[in-house]
Amino acid sequence: MKSEEFLGLIRRHLIKRGVSFDQTRAFSIIALPNIIKPTSRFFSPIYEISKILTILDVSIKPMHARDPIANCYINWNDVTKLKFDVPDYIQMSRRERGENKQSISKGLFLNGELFDISKQHIGGIYEKIFNENILINPEEYKKPYLIKSNLNAIHKSKVVNPSISLELPKKDQICSILINNESDGFYIDHRVPIIRGTTGACYIKTKEREERFSNSAIKCTLDKLTNVMSNEEIKLVNSFCRELKMDYGNLDVLRDFDSGKLFIVDANKTPGGPPPALSPQDTFSALTHLAEAFYRRVVIPSFQY
Repeated sequence: MKSEEFLGLIRRHLIKRGVSFDQTRAFSIIALPNIIKPTSRFFSPIYEISKILTILDVSIKPMHARDPIANCYINWNDVTKLKFDVPDYIQMSRRERGENKQSISKGLFLNGELFDISKQHIGGIYEKIFNENILINPEEYKKPYLIKSNLNAIHKSKVVNPSISLELPKKDQICSILINNESDGFYIDHRVPIIRGTTGACYIKTKEREERFSNSAIKCTLDKLTNVMSNEEIKLVNSFCRELKMDYGNLDVLRDFDSGKLFIVDANKTPGGPPPALSPQDTFSALTHLAEAFYRRVVIPSFQY
């Protein structure tokens, strides 16, 4: 199916679901410090939000516009740690252009206080919310553990067995427990979309042993979040997002099949998606679901500011 046909099909479905394109076309968003571009490459592993905004036909305003005022602003960068104040940035940009206007006082801010997505920070918040340990001291831990990057978007991990050889983390690495997410010889990951809270959807990624710690998968399906987590676990995941200050993004979640416990292992504030291993039908369902969630949780509330 061509991109235009696919887009038209999703929009017609959204209209049946009560989405008003008069509202979405009146809505505007500014991404900063980096920009977001619309796209019609719905089956490519590029930014998920580019597809959502294209589907909803919203106005993506450039930061360098003469009057950078929008219904919504999103802190858009893939740096692991970056304290970035959106209103101050806009005020600074105005001063650089010789304008003497007050900083913006209204508008919906997404990820406005999300400054740190390091594995160390994520692990600390997970332990606080779930009351379970995930970060370990390798000099005291006696079981096999994982050494992995503390930085965003680096999918390199190593299993260490301290009974054979102790290995300590290097710069920009951390140590965590080794989660047994193996089922019938495959490894199962869960990716949870976040749009001002969980959306009710979950991607289930099936991986071969060689792909265990990578972002790849041999198979991916879309499922209801309630089929993957209990209501109590979903509440904890939403509490985690509030503590992390994540309004938009994806979480990587693993289920330990030995203990049955749920672990949040990563948070992505600039996710690509839906996953490329998803079927065309599930991709259609995922993008329709995400676009509707963005409309109801971002577009409609933004007009109240």
